[in-house]
Amino acid sequence: MDATIAQGNSTKGVILFIDDSPADYHMFLESMKQINFKTPVTWIDNGDKALQYLNRKTVNPTLIILDLNLPGVNGYRVLKFLKNEKDKRKIPVIIFSSSDHPRDIELSYRYYANSYVIKPDTLEAYQNFAETIRNYWFGIVNLPDKER
Repeated sequence: MDATIAQGNSTKGVILFIDDSPADYHMFLESMKQINFKTPVTWIDNGDKALQYLNRKTVNPTLIILDLNLPGVNGYRVLKFLKNEKDKRKIPVIIFSSSDHPRDIELSYRYYANSYVIKPDTLEAYQNFAETIRNYWFGIVNLPDKER
């Protein structure tokens, strides 16, 4: 299984970034670096690899950032899998898509996505996205223990 992991020094979880765009992944990492957000990020670049990775019982990321348009299995199928698995359904999922089509947004929430974010188009917008994730998902929110 190929998964790229960017190391951080946070003891508060890991982000799973599922997106086929190396540019989006690197912009997100650069944005995290710029704001000193040091949570490790695992990158998977297609839906089939994502399902294989997520099928492991020991894999429970703190947060998943998921693109809808993936090679292989699409993001909707990955989202459905996550929300139908007892030990995965509590993991928050942010849909991260270039689509602003109302149907994509509606389907994402119908399949229990926690958020829908249209991909930023500037480094500043990526930094705002990363900062919001850090402040909300790794700051304000209390998430359930992974053990339960």
